Amino acid sequence: MPKKRLSVVITEKAVERAKPRSTDYIIYDAELLGFGLRIYPTGRKAFVMRLRFVAPAGAEKQRMHTVGDVSDFQTVKDARTKATEIRAQYKQGRDLHAEQRKKIRKAMKLSELRDAWLEDRMTRGKHRELTQSDIKTAFKNGFGDWLDKPLSSITGDMLSTRHKERSQRSPSRANLEARYLRALWRWAAASYPDLELPAPPTAHLGVKGEWNKIQRKKRRLDATSAQAWFKALEALSDRDRAICLLVTYTGMRVGEAMQLRWEDVDLKLGTLVLHQTKTDPVSLPLSRQAKSAIIDLPKDTDWIFPALRRDGEIGPITQVATAIANLKTVSGVQWSPHDARRGFISMSYKLGMPESISRRLTNHATRTDDAHDGYAQMTSSELAPFAQRIADHLESMLTGSTVVTQLQPVERTDNTDVNLSAAATA
Repeated sequence: MPKKRLSVVITEKAVERAKPRSTDYIIYDAELLGFGLRIYPTGRKAFVMRLRFVAPAGAEKQRMHTVGDVSDFQTVKDARTKATEIRAQYKQGRDLHAEQRKKIRKAMKLSELRDAWLEDRMTRGKHRELTQSDIKTAFKNGFGDWLDKPLSSITGDMLSTRHKERSQRSPSRANLEARYLRALWRWAAASYPDLELPAPPTAHLGVKGEWNKIQRKKRRLDATSAQAWFKALEALSDRDRAICLLVTYTGMRVGEAMQLRWEDVDLKLGTLVLHQTKTDPVSLPLSRQAKSAIIDLPKDTDWIFPALRRDGEIGPITQVATAIANLKTVSGVQWSPHDARRGFISMSYKLGMPESISRRLTNHATRTDDAHDGYAQMTSSELAPFAQRIADHLESMLTGSTVVTQLQPVERTDNTDVNLSAAATA
């Protein structure tokens, strides 16, 4: 049975007498067809106009158009007059609601669109928390003074100038910031067609050849620098020394290591679970050396590498810059945590291990262009012998000692995976 409509001649007294309910409702006017008073549970009251019209595309539509809050009009008669004007414009083929929505969209700030984009990507599982954090940092550092600007106001010339400025500090970071802006721009253009966005301003960088040409870093510890670096670890605190050794013996990203909790680690089984990653959560093996790096650390907080926050609470460590600076001063060796990741991966290749093993040990995404790689599944226990052999050879390089478990390199004839059983045995 259709819901009965409330219909009275709306007067100032009728507006005053209307009381809020648990849900909003509309009192329709008996004098002007479609005109009504909407009462919200909060007590807000607004005049509305229900109408049918033919949209510019030719389809017939219905619309509930808000004429304005009661407080916007001196009398109900004024509201009726406004409603009549609105109906006339709809009859002429204008969609005032769509026009208003378009106006609001075009006024959306860069920060608002960024947040909407990140929420959409997070909802669809496209971004991990680490990536979300990096994107927010990139927008803050690269475009902090643009966050209150409408996206459409950002031009190619503006981006070109900003990219040059940011490139003086870090060419690779300037490129990354521009790519994040381009990704947001493309998402906004697809999600909000009424923005009528032109091509992303990054097109300017391509036309002018202004993208920075980045040489991939190759630095890592080697036979010349490793022992001096290792000896310099003695100058660090237990916590800082432990995190440097952990990333060295596991190849994990330092951001992943800093977020580790004790509940993520099973020292008895020799495994750890990474939750905050660039890809999916993953269980990885811990070599004897990796376990030794953290086993004696205090366990009086949730975090393996705790730090005192400004609010007085204990949280995870957020940077290792001081430790790196101290290492450089004492050892004279240039080093960063990502050098450890390069060193771990390089050692796996030096020992002839399959690329798929190296990818899984370092939590790199499997190759999407290789169906075979996607089929290969390895448990933590199956990966453990590979992790241990890499750690043994790294320890030998750092300490100048004999390798605990000798591993003969497997001859690689091409870029495909070699036999796993051959690579796993001594």
